[in-house]
Amino acid sequence: MRVISLLFGLTAITLVGVGCVAQTGDTGADESVGVASQAQLDPGTKQYTIAQSGITVASAWAGPNGAGLPVEYWVSKASYSPTAARTFTGAGQTCANWKRSVCSGSAWTGATYYKATYVETPLDCAFPPGPCAPPAGAVSFLGSGSYRTAMATVGVPPVPFAWTYATGSCEYWANNHTISTGTSAQSPLSPAYTSLSQFESSVCAMSTPPTTFYTSYYEPVADFCSIPTC
Repeated sequence: MRVISLLFGLTAITLVGVGCVAQTGDTGADESVGVASQAQLDPGTKQYTIAQSGITVASAWAGPNGAGLPVEYWVSKASYSPTAARTFTGAGQTCANWKRSVCSGSAWTGATYYKATYVETPLDCAFPPGPCAPPAGAVSFLGSGSYRTAMATVGVPPVPFAWTYATGSCEYWANNHTISTGTSAQSPLSPAYTSLSQFESSVCAMSTPPTTFYTSYYEPVADFCSIPTC
């Protein structure tokens, strides 16, 4: 969003359709909250700083929980805008240290904490995946709309590696690879995807369709900082 999510697995971020057809051809705290082999965030034990206009507005952590199962936790400040462009900057970090950083200090006062659930689905363009069915209370970390994510390497033209469509409480990601360490930039797409089926048709029409497709949603954890999560 996850991240990205940094989908970030931020992302995740993720990391969200109106307008015309988008362009194609772009060269429970200890329970398992991820059931996919790959999420939007790079696997391992990593934290992701999520910034908008150069200011940290959210964060995410991806790695194994106490049972060794993959998990993503996300947190957003009141200043986070779910429809604005954002960057993910990833680095190695333990869950305990990450949690301590986002549960202490005035910078995170009033923040909202989430656990992410993501499901990987084969991108069979002949029989595209259907919509996800989130539980009551689940939300999308990205605002409704369409997004594209690319590596943000100084001096190197950005190469998109993930496309996202968010609607209702679900995010749909089509990735060439996950959001990894270093910095990735995610921006709203215009024109946007108009529906899930149009999003799937668009990514399937790319010269080289993304290799991974999955859905994600986020459930708020009101007592995140006071319960065991790592």
